[in-house]
Amino acid sequence: MYYIDRLLNQAIWLLLEKNNKNELRYISRIETERTAWYFWLAGAAGVYEFRLKDCYEENGLEKSTFMLKYYPDPNEDTFEDFSCSEQIIRMSSYFDNSIIEIDKEEHDSCPCCAGGHHVHEHGKECKTNLVKRRSKGIPKLLKRSLLQPSLFLIGEVEFDMKQDMLLNSAFVTQTEFIQFSEEGLYAGQDDQVYELVGKGEVDRKVKGLNLCRAFYDFLVETLFGAISIKLIGEQTYSTIGSVSYQRKDGSYYNRRADDVKKVEVHNCYKIGGAG
Repeated sequence: MYYIDRLLNQAIWLLLEKNNKNELRYISRIETERTAWYFWLAGAAGVYEFRLKDCYEENGLEKSTFMLKYYPDPNEDTFEDFSCSEQIIRMSSYFDNSIIEIDKEEHDSCPCCAGGHHVHEHGKECKTNLVKRRSKGIPKLLKRSLLQPSLFLIGEVEFDMKQDMLLNSAFVTQTEFIQFSEEGLYAGQDDQVYELVGKGEVDRKVKGLNLCRAFYDFLVETLFGAISIKLIGEQTYSTIGSVSYQRKDGSYYNRRADDVKKVEVHNCYKIGGAG
């Protein structure tokens, strides 16, 4: 097991033991992944996916990178910022859009089980104090592997650990992820063809920085705070970002864009804070 996996599991366990629903409503481990979770944050209508992409050792440090995705709720404004493909998939049978009956305390309706994910993070019977109804809003278990890795992606989160000690973390994103369609997008057939996106128009304009910041603040302040890891510094770096263009054959290419910024936020922590 990686050190970061152990750290995150410990933090999740302790946070759930506190049963504080002010920021985190529910959480579910993703069964098909080694180190991955869904997070239902109180301040977000959609669901975050946090999944390990890579982990390796360098100069005595364990370095890991996590992919951060956001599955928007169709009723929130952010939904319209995602591409037509993402919107269609989000509304399709690929997703479990059933309603969570969160005014009950039954195992089958417990959001931290995510509809069949029967291993609770806290390893005990469900103790959630459920207060309202909400769409589950996550990919169905057997459909996950069919989704392209770039879909719903909003950024990456990185960690540096020296054995059990968290030294640094960072998230990398853009102020906006803008995607143009060179030939336009259409739906239907024969004389019933509808233009979804005009030729050369924007198909995706996701506010990556805003979405990433909300999750990252929860991560470093609330989740790490549950195991007394103290944040002691933050630095933000901004460089020229890029926009992407989708060709007629479905492939993509990127170009630098002065009005889009790539943003990196780096944090450091008090050594031994987790002890």
